[in-house]
Amino acid sequence: MAFSLQWVLCAILWMISGFQIESVFTGKSGLTPAPEFSRQAVTKPRVYHGREKRHITSTRADEEGVEHIHDVTVALDMNGRDQLLDLRLNRELIPKGYFEKHQKDGFYVIRRPGEKEVELCHYQGKLRGVPDSWAAISTCNGLRGVVYDGHELHYLERATNSTRIHDVDHYLYSHSNLVSNLTCGFEGTDQKHISDFHKNHRISKRFKRSDEMIRGPYNANASSSYVELVLVLDNKEYKALGENMNNVNSHCKDIANIINALYVPLNIFIALVGVVVWTEYDEINLSSNGDTTLTNFLHYRRERLVKEHPNDNAQLLTRMQFE
Repeated sequence: MAFSLQWVLCAILWMISGFQIESVFTGKSGLTPAPEFSRQAVTKPRVYHGREKRHITSTRADEEGVEHIHDVTVALDMNGRDQLLDLRLNRELIPKGYFEKHQKDGFYVIRRPGEKEVELCHYQGKLRGVPDSWAAISTCNGLRGVVYDGHELHYLERATNSTRIHDVDHYLYSHSNLVSNLTCGFEGTDQKHISDFHKNHRISKRFKRSDEMIRGPYNANASSSYVELVLVLDNKEYKALGENMNNVNSHCKDIANIINALYVPLNIFIALVGVVVWTEYDEINLSSNGDTTLTNFLHYRRERLVKEHPNDNAQLLTRMQFE
């Protein structure tokens, strides 16, 4: 089980963290589509309040606050067909005790924002009337995330600098058009394995170590399992995100929300308990050999990270190109 969980998380991470970072996070126009895809579509999503049925340009409950409305419907043109995404705010993504940690002047700085300080604009849901579909979308700066239509993953992101979400150009990519040779350091990391896992994998119930830390989602039950996730970003990843901690933390919440959506059908809920950023130097030796880097990171997690910040799983986000 441990290997399978690690492998699938790794496969998801390389798919969603490696493309189009520059246009989204560095203030560029964003008009250039992600080069990792051979083609893309331009779509103008139409976004509606899930309960009041009126169109909205933002999901924020008010302009100055960090709270977002609970239910959203997105009308989206996918492959020439109008589809409806029914989305619900993932309030349980960030648990009590969540931390953000980075290096400064040779030391670590830890921030533990309160519940009303963390902006959660992260939604999960599915395509209306489409079996086995799921979606994980953030709305803080345009629409960004993934939609699984039961057969293939699609990636959505804004195509302009506008932060509006309604009737504004967005890029829509299909995973079958991904051309980059991105891997986790293992052979065979592709979408077929993700689909096979989603349909066939069975995970036994794990010991629920931290009931008091993770609030049970609305659809949790006595058989639900919980995984406390820590994301660690190396120095190159930090620089690729514009050396901006707001960008970093938003990106990590996007990733955790997508991982969570993948596991919800298996009655497993992922909570992002913390983010560690190597803003000045890497804590481990990073090698182009995937096995070496994985071994070094697992040693770091076992000897340092889990002792300082208890967690069930940690993932390294790195710009290292593996052989």
